[in-house]
Amino acid sequence: MEGICKTPLEKGDKAALNYLRHISPVASQHININGLYEFSETMGHVNVDHVVDKLSKILQDELDALSDEMESELEAA
Repeated sequence: MEGICKTPLEKGDKAALNYLRHISPVASQHININGLYEFSETMGHVNVDHVVDKLSKILQDELDALSDEMESELEAA
C-alpha cells in the first residue's frame, strides 16, 4: 500500500487518499469464495509492483471519471 499511496501523498491529493482508505491491504488471493482467509504453502509470489501499477491505474481512471462528472455538473449549472 505504501507504493500506491506515495504519489497522492506527494501531491496532497485528498480525494485519492480518501478513495485509497477503502482498499484492503490484504491480497485478494488469500480470500476464498466463502470469504475466509487462506494462507497455504502452495501460494505463489505476489508481484507487489505489478499490483501497485494496476491499482494506481484503476485509481487514476476513477478520479478522472469523477473529475469529468464534476465538470459536467458545473457546466450544466
